[in-house]
Amino acid sequence: MRALQLLLYGPLLLAGLATAYAATAATEAPPPLPAVFGIRPGDGATATRARLRAAGYVSRAMTNDDGCIVEHFEQTAKDAPMPRADIWLCGPERRVARLDIEGQAGERFYKAAKERFHLGVRQREGDPVGPRYGNYARDFADGLRLSMTNTRGTARLRLEDPQALRRADAMRQDDVRRLEETAAARERARQEQQDNDF
Repeated sequence: MRALQLLLYGPLLLAGLATAYAATAATEAPPPLPAVFGIRPGDGATATRARLRAAGYVSRAMTNDDGCIVEHFEQTAKDAPMPRADIWLCGPERRVARLDIEGQAGERFYKAAKERFHLGVRQREGDPVGPRYGNYARDFADGLRLSMTNTRGTARLRLEDPQALRRADAMRQDDVRRLEETAAARERARQEQQDNDF
C-alpha cells in the first residue's frame, strides 16, 4: 500500500519540493522594479511627462544637476498629498534616472507607500522616529533602488538608477575636462602667436 502511495503521490511530492525550492530562490533574487505613476528608470522623457500630466502634475521649471536635466513638476490640485515631483533625465537619450515625489509627512502617505512597495521591518533604515514615520529603502533588479523618507515634516518617495546617475556625472566631468583642455590649448596657441609676433 505504501509503495502504491509513493508511486501515485511521489511525483506530486517531488513537484511540490521543486516548486518550494523555486519559490525560495525567487524570494532571494531582487524583485522587478515597480512603477510610480507608471514611470520606471530608463523611461523616455516624452512618455514620462505624459504620465505625470495624467497624474495631475504640470511642469514648472528645469535645472541642470550633475549632467542631468532636472524637471520640476507641481500638482494642480491644491489638496494633493504629494504636490511636488522631480525627474532627472540623464544621458544623451534623456532617460529617467531618478524620480522624486515629495509632500507633507503623514500616515496616509506612509501607509500607502509601505503597502504598495512592500516596505517592512527588513527595509527600515536608521532609527525609528515614531510609529507612523521612518526611512525605508529597497533594492530591485538591475541595481535600481526605491527609498522612502517620512519624517515629521516632509515625505519623499525616490525611485532611482544609481548607475545611470553615476554615468551621467562621469560624462559631465569628461565634458568639463575636455572644455578645460581645449581652453588651455587655445591659450597656449595664443601665447605662442604673441611670442612669434613680438
